[in-house]
Amino acid sequence: MILSNLCRISIPCFIFSHLAQAGQVANHGANSNDRFADNAAFIGSSFDLSGVGRTSDGNWATRIGDNYYLSANHFHSGTNETVTFHSTNSPVATAYSYQTAGGFQIAGSDLWLGYFNESIDSTIKTYGYNTTAANSLADAGLTNKDVYMLGNSPTADATYGGPGKLTDMVLAENRAESWLETGTNTVDAPEATNSFVDSNNNPVNATWDQIVTFRNVAGDDALTQRFHEGQLLSGDSGSPLFSVAAGQLQVEGIAYAVVTGGGGFTGNFVDQDGLPNTGGTALDPFERRQGSLFTYTGSLNGALTTAISNVPAGVPEPSQITLLIVGSAVMLKRRRRS
Repeated sequence: MILSNLCRISIPCFIFSHLAQAGQVANHGANSNDRFADNAAFIGSSFDLSGVGRTSDGNWATRIGDNYYLSANHFHSGTNETVTFHSTNSPVATAYSYQTAGGFQIAGSDLWLGYFNESIDSTIKTYGYNTTAANSLADAGLTNKDVYMLGNSPTADATYGGPGKLTDMVLAENRAESWLETGTNTVDAPEATNSFVDSNNNPVNATWDQIVTFRNVAGDDALTQRFHEGQLLSGDSGSPLFSVAAGQLQVEGIAYAVVTGGGGFTGNFVDQDGLPNTGGTALDPFERRQGSLFTYTGSLNGALTTAISNVPAGVPEPSQITLLIVGSAVMLKRRRRS
């Protein structure tokens, strides 16, 4: 990065809220983007999304183990709140519901590990997640990598069944485009570095690593728009950010916050004069693009592993209990014969 080519721009510290608004998706269509429209045109039809569950009031839960899941610390299901997972993209397919028994905030971050007292049904997808400690997108292996984000759909709640937001789930595309490093307050955009500051212009430093995506628009050439480009809004907190590894979805981060005030991040997203980008000139002015921030799992892997070790073992699902009983009976018979 050549400092002489960068403009440093201060932006106010972002603020998240828990209002349930709908995620923004370019070229949104119910058949192409709404999971529970259950249409062959759905952009996620080749992936298994059964491991992404919701509560009726909109909390998210992404399964990463036998009886535990990831969400956002500031917006997760409470104890005894019911989380429902659907086995397919059909709203009338078999659904499995579990009551949250507890959870852990991870290492002072916004990552939350929740758990149930019983094992989640084996037909529900368990996702792998990035475990690589990183100080940049390159370290994480994510530079401009295609990613998928989920959020509340622009389609009305409960259109595909209810109650509430159980089947409210839109899938959008984007790329991992920038990074907010622990202990720093800057996010790079094309030819510009944006700084988070408070009302007194003091730096507001991140206390955990975050992946940043921009909401690009048609005509952007520094970072091109995906056809179903996504941008999170309030109420999407806790939803997963996926990459694709060996044809399978992998969790890279969990939705934390958005930057939308004043138009978002500043950068030279469009080379308007047709010449090499120089940024900030009369012929080649800066533009603003909204952004989404996701808590990166890899840098928190050590603390996450410790938290997982403290999750009480889940009670096996009924079919597993039956198998255990049958197996024990066979063993007893053999012992008696001997």
